[in-house]
Amino acid sequence: MVALLVQLKLTLLRNSLRRSVWRTIGLVLGATYALGLVAGAYAGLVALRWTSTTTTAEVTVPVYTGLTVGWLLLSLLVFGVDETVDPARFALLPVRARELLPGLLAAALVGVPGVATVLVALGLVVTWARTPALTVAGLLAAVLGAVTCVLLSRTATSAFASFLSSRRFRDLAAILLAVLGAAFAVGTNLLSRAAEQQLTDPVALLATVASVASWSPFGWAWALPSDVARGAWASATLHLVLAAALVVGLWACWTSFLGRRLVEPTSAGTGSGTVRSGRWVERLYPTGAAGAIAVRARSPSGRCATGGATRATSPPSPARWSARSRCW
Repeated sequence: MVALLVQLKLTLLRNSLRRSVWRTIGLVLGATYALGLVAGAYAGLVALRWTSTTTTAEVTVPVYTGLTVGWLLLSLLVFGVDETVDPARFALLPVRARELLPGLLAAALVGVPGVATVLVALGLVVTWARTPALTVAGLLAAVLGAVTCVLLSRTATSAFASFLSSRRFRDLAAILLAVLGAAFAVGTNLLSRAAEQQLTDPVALLATVASVASWSPFGWAWALPSDVARGAWASATLHLVLAAALVVGLWACWTSFLGRRLVEPTSAGTGSGTVRSGRWVERLYPTGAAGAIAVRARSPSGRCATGGATRATSPPSPARWSARSRCW
């Protein structure tokens, strides 16, 4: 199932790129931008190898915690942009949520954001590969952190799918993105001015931010190598247990939300077929339930006459019978 869903994601992506030149241009620009970010991140991570473990921890923990928060916020704000493997499309298939989840998780990583996140997460191993213990801790942190990013975003979007898909939220999301972009620019400017004027001690401020981030759910996994570097094995064990429990909890929540979505009735869009007049034979049938059933049984295309026009029919519902209609 994992290989099938990944192949499906790649096939749909390739077909969408063939149909639209602008999609191809957008993918190339996005990949180029992501490659530049990954290259800059690796340059900084390699440079951190020549610093102390304390400095490395104070830099990596807040940055990677921000990466997890960014996955959550951006997935909520740009919900519906990537629908190549939409779980709602599997509602009519005899599959369960627990069978789809591994494939959907792998498919979520197949893309520019997913590949860039995995590469940046593996960069944590590069900067912490100083001893065997730190290498193993960095690898565990990279795996748990990357999986947490994807599970957190998918669980949040599945939980608020009905609200996030509304047009009102999409309009609000555009405004929120603009506000966040402006706030980020203003905040960066203020922090740079504060550092230049030495209003605060940057080292102490960075240590405080790293400490707070390490004990937040977004930084449990990323704080594991710093605990091992300090020799705080109790904190390292606690962070490992908390990070693993968060992954298991998010997996269970995503399974529950996806299971509900797979049994929800699908909303069919209105067709664009040609409207034509009904045949004279159909007009001889009586009105009511018997006439509607007779017309549907006679029509092989599943269409029936209503007031001289034809339209697609749906399963019978007693509340929707009409005295003037021969269909439901």
